Amino acid sequence: MSPGLLTTEVTEASILRAEGRRASAAQRLRGLSSRVSLADFGSGYASLSMLTGLPLGEVKINQGLVRDMHGGGHQASVARAVAQFAGSLGLDAVAEGIETEAHLRACQGSGFSVGQGLLFICPQPAQRAQDWLDDDARFECVLAGGDRSRH
Repeated sequence: MSPGLLTTEVTEASILRAEGRRASAAQRLRGLSSRVSLADFGSGYASLSMLTGLPLGEVKINQGLVRDMHGGGHQASVARAVAQFAGSLGLDAVAEGIETEAHLRACQGSGFSVGQGLLFICPQPAQRAQDWLDDDARFECVLAGGDRSRH
């Protein structure tokens, strides 16, 4: 596999635990792959400044925020604002936990560039996942005019 196709995912919690070492840890991860993804953003106590101070390629908005988007309200406003903020920084905003058509519709046009979740594919046995990779299938759904073709 080409290193350019690899994304290293770190959770918000792990970055928060690495206080004082965040930037150097993220730089080392960036050296291992072409992209670093901050996962579960919005699940803890991370600040928006974390998105500007780390060498990230994408931010994954916590599925709890995404799942509540179709109902509107404060959760939906927060998810849209973070997705749009990430986009303004040149980061892909990934909607985690898309499980229904309602989740998908709520995310489309809300600043998310990519979505992932059970709506697109369920967990697979190892061999089936390998067969899928060998068939050059896509793992993610591009939600808004993106041209990403990550595998």
